Amino acid sequence: MDYNAINDYGNRLKKINFGRTISLDSGTKEQYYDRFIKKADFWNLEVDNDFNTGKYAKSFEMYSDQIGRKFSTSFELNETLKKAIFLPPAEKNNKRELEELFKNRISRRKFDNTTWSLQNLSNLFSGIKALTDNHRGYASGGGLYPVNLYFFTQNIIGLENFSVYRYQPCSDSVIKISKMRYMDFTSYIHIENLINSKNIKLALYLVANRTKNEFKYGERATFFSLLESGEMIQNIALCASQYDYKMCQLGGYDIEKSNETLNIDGITSFITACAVLGG
Repeated sequence: MDYNAINDYGNRLKKINFGRTISLDSGTKEQYYDRFIKKADFWNLEVDNDFNTGKYAKSFEMYSDQIGRKFSTSFELNETLKKAIFLPPAEKNNKRELEELFKNRISRRKFDNTTWSLQNLSNLFSGIKALTDNHRGYASGGGLYPVNLYFFTQNIIGLENFSVYRYQPCSDSVIKISKMRYMDFTSYIHIENLINSKNIKLALYLVANRTKNEFKYGERATFFSLLESGEMIQNIALCASQYDYKMCQLGGYDIEKSNETLNIDGITSFITACAVLGG
């Protein structure tokens, strides 16, 4: 099925539905109410009451390989090391106490013309990379880590301009996925009072893949993916605060264009968070 067919099929099933019926800047109040209130039942999750049946635990056996290694611990199998760009170690920076980091975490919409390199990315992603024994600084239901970080680039030394990259936390590397379909960040993001969009260095997206955890948790997996995304974006925001990077989390992104450029269908894999960063 093509992109639109997949989207329509998911909507008919009343799975996760991101229907685009009217623009936010057009239409009547009644249309707005219909879109966001009356159609809330389009997001219909049939959540089991408990796990006592054992069917979720048994599902792990289906995903075990021939030597008995469990699916939930095979993180590195999802990372591509060929052509990957490895990031340098994060810079040590202890100039702020934790309380000050919280105070410094604010949305910033004015970006200066600064120079960014792989070092800046390493600093920024240090809060979500895999540490000893693949432990990470945030929780994930069942240790399945269904949420990946993708980002679009603009003037970052060492990376191709206007390209899509995926961060690989186990190897602390990034790998190019494709070129951006539209060579302008404003085609994807919409922020009120944004100043100097050309100085934005990256637009990042957190993308949840339902196949990575739904086999174990059923439709509870959606809740777990959203919780995980919240922890990830908070860690990234605190790293931005620590290194004095400007960051603005946003909900005003074009879903269709973003999905197409990320090459996701919006149903099996869907965006859970978006933010832009710069200096």
